[in-house]
Amino acid sequence: MIDKAILKKGNYFGLFQEEQVCGMIYYILLDDLLYIFFFAIDGTIQSKGYGKFVLDYMQETFPNKKQMLLIEELDKEADNFEQRVRRKNFYEKNNFVCTGVTIVAANTPYELMSRGKALATEEECERIYRYFFDEAE
Repeated sequence: MIDKAILKKGNYFGLFQEEQVCGMIYYILLDDLLYIFFFAIDGTIQSKGYGKFVLDYMQETFPNKKQMLLIEELDKEADNFEQRVRRKNFYEKNNFVCTGVTIVAANTPYELMSRGKALATEEECERIYRYFFDEAE
C-alpha cells in the first residue's frame, strides 16, 4: 500500500491519541468513487466511537463521493465468523448497505457494501481495482 501511496493512487489517514497511532484508513479516490481499501482501529479502543468518528469524517470530507468497501462474506465455518458479523454490523450502523454483489479475490468471497446516493456496482469496484493495480496508470 505504501508504494501505491507514493504513486498517488491511495491516501492514508491516521488516527492518533496522545501521539500514539490508534487507527488508520487507506482509501482510493477515483472520479466520483471513494474505495476504503483498509480500515482498522486498535482493538483496545474499539466500541468507543473512534471508527464512527473516522467514517463521519470521510463522509463530511467527501460528501459527493460514493463510498464503498469489501467485507469478508459471512461464512459460519470461518474461524473469524463472529468478527465478520461485528464488522458487518458496524458498517451497517454507519449507513453502509450490502449491494448484493460478491467479489472473489484470492479465493475469498467478499460482499460489496456502499453508502451514498446510489449503490456501488461490480463495475465500479472493478474500475477501482484496475486503477489501483495497473502499473501503467
